[in-house]
Amino acid sequence: MNLCGLRMLPVGLSPLVVLIVGLAASGCRRHTAGPGDRTAPDPKAPALYGPPTGRVSKEILRARAPAVGGGSWGTAPFYFIQTELSPAILFHCATRHLDLFSGATNYGLGAPTFVAWATANGPRAFQRGEELDVTKMEECWVLVWWAGAEGWTHWDTPWVVYLQHRPGSMKLDHDGMHLEFGQPAGDVVLMPLYGYDKLPQNGHDFLAEHGLPGRNIKTWEWPKVLKRDPLTRVRYWAAATREFPLYCEDSFSVDRAKDSVTIRSRFGWRSIDDDWNTRHLKLAPLSPPLAHAAKEGGFPVQVSNPRFDLGLFSPYGPYLSVE
Repeated sequence: MNLCGLRMLPVGLSPLVVLIVGLAASGCRRHTAGPGDRTAPDPKAPALYGPPTGRVSKEILRARAPAVGGGSWGTAPFYFIQTELSPAILFHCATRHLDLFSGATNYGLGAPTFVAWATANGPRAFQRGEELDVTKMEECWVLVWWAGAEGWTHWDTPWVVYLQHRPGSMKLDHDGMHLEFGQPAGDVVLMPLYGYDKLPQNGHDFLAEHGLPGRNIKTWEWPKVLKRDPLTRVRYWAAATREFPLYCEDSFSVDRAKDSVTIRSRFGWRSIDDDWNTRHLKLAPLSPPLAHAAKEGGFPVQVSNPRFDLGLFSPYGPYLSVE
């Protein structure tokens, strides 16, 4: 036990007081017990808090995968699923009317200025306010972007809407995109085409102005002709969104002889069959930290199948996956 004295010293004319713990020999001394007062430790003696009362688990139950399309959420008239397994968001709607990208004017932002889809004469773009005829939509996707939109002065961020059923009508106005269907809208997948990348507006490149690398993508030129890069991406993800990942279960094993760890991932997807018979493509993504380490190089990791860098930056990191 330490016995310490306290002294208070005035500082000039100030009412402040400094508290100093005096550790001088005259103010503190250490009390030591004699040899006869000590008890030798006994490692075999019971602990002061008593013996353990719990039981060792003989079997650990496996995590149960969520029902794909079942359970309480699967029967709801409207729900959405957002997961780290995909850069897209799945919306399920049992009604025949669907409003998308609406309400932005409440935050001083305009609705998308352009919309494009695959017509019988190839992909075509239309401006906000134009009359839209979607009776001959040839593919399941609808692309929207904000080139020159009100409030969008710093960047553009194109989004793609992947439909399950053909719309009967579509309108793009100052309050967003409005779709009417002849049946329940079903599963609708929305995805930022370039992830969280900030694409430039005409005359304003936000990334370049801050010394950051960007893409040579000019969305204000898309109304004239939809370039190869966005069109290839849109069609690739059309197939990938027909299998929406819902679930991933990881298991691992350790090989001490080789000083290695093997991680196995088991995925579950929600299949979406659409009116265009779009092909299905399953993607098994790498976890974002592992994807980042593999992309940077120098990290001792091997993947059982070829991995692809899809050139898309998600909120969690780069998106690398195995087809």
